[in-house]
Amino acid sequence: RRLTLAASIVGSGASGKAWNWPGTKWNRFADWEHYRRSAEIARSGILDAVFVSDHPALQRTANNGPSHLFDPIVLFSAIAGAIPDIGFVLTASTSYNSPYNLARRLASLDSISGGRVIFNAVANFNPDIAANFSADGLLDREDRYRKADEFLRVVKELWLSWDTPKGPEPTGPLWDETTARTIDHHGEFFDVRGPLNVPIGPQGHPVISQAGASEQGVDFAGKHAEIVYAALLGKQAALDYAATLDAAARKHGRPADSIRLFPGVNVYLGDTREEALRRHEVFSGAGSEDDLIARFLEQQRGLNPAFPRSVDVDRPLKA
Repeated sequence: RRLTLAASIVGSGASGKAWNWPGTKWNRFADWEHYRRSAEIARSGILDAVFVSDHPALQRTANNGPSHLFDPIVLFSAIAGAIPDIGFVLTASTSYNSPYNLARRLASLDSISGGRVIFNAVANFNPDIAANFSADGLLDREDRYRKADEFLRVVKELWLSWDTPKGPEPTGPLWDETTARTIDHHGEFFDVRGPLNVPIGPQGHPVISQAGASEQGVDFAGKHAEIVYAALLGKQAALDYAATLDAAARKHGRPADSIRLFPGVNVYLGDTREEALRRHEVFSGAGSEDDLIARFLEQQRGLNPAFPRSVDVDRPLKA
């Protein structure tokens, strides 16, 4: 089975303290060339795709560089013209977009790029984002995922609503109700007639990606996702999560193994192991390896009160 690799391009670096590392351009998060060059490096390393997350609000951590800046669709439109033969995993919100407009923009980029788009669908849970779109505040998780499910159903119907023009020149109309079909969707959150005014693209429709790990997120992935990204701390955790995704896919009538699981890893490079470890400590804002371990343990206890107060560092932790 073919191994698929992707690189995440973060505006100021994956670590909060990376933005002012000596010898780097501190404000590269606002420089298009940083993103183009990162995609070029990924392609030269024979990676399959580059990934850009999105956060349509300025993050309030002024001591760290911003992680999200440019609109991913606009950014990848520029990268598509500069870098061939690499896919784009681009994030867009199901909470704060119109299905028709987003379906049209993604279908346009997919056709222009020759079928390189992967849509990472997110149901935003950050109140700072909600405040930029509505005074109503966040929907609760159940409502967010019901809206996300309806959103995905609508965009997928739209992407397949107008058959790609091909074959001999027609003798009658260029399209009719058999080739350009209304979807006539009337749901809880959206009313969309269709059809989309972009014909079916080279992939049929963009690949669907997802990253939510809650019960609702897993169910959403089982219904819609072809790729799932997850931060996993061990092999057994990855195997268990893959089995959970397989079960969610089967629940929705899809074959097991229909979802590709992408575990995430941050890589710290150095000419020696010691140099790489010191860089990790600096990027993480820790003064030493002991401080780094202590911070990790504190984060885990915050996520799970049952996490042990101390651990034997010579024994692997169960994720």
